[in-house]
Amino acid sequence: MIQLSMLMAKTVLFVGMSMTDPNIIRLLKKAREAGVLNWHYALMKVENEEYVISQTKRLRAIGVDPVWYKEYCDIPRIIQRLSV
Repeated sequence: MIQLSMLMAKTVLFVGMSMTDPNIIRLLKKAREAGVLNWHYALMKVENEEYVISQTKRLRAIGVDPVWYKEYCDIPRIIQRLSV
């Protein structure tokens, strides 16, 4: 219940997750079904162009906007930019 209420009330940045956990996916879908329209973000490592396209589509369908990076050393810079 706490996770669902956070997803419904706050903007969440997912870091270090593959975004394939069925429990998180279920909660994100529940929040969308309840009419919550806020967007969340997930830092995702670029694998290849096909992966980026398929995962972007899948994640946006559940209210998550992926932020793609190529190297792990890019993460601190991305988080700093997102926090502004």
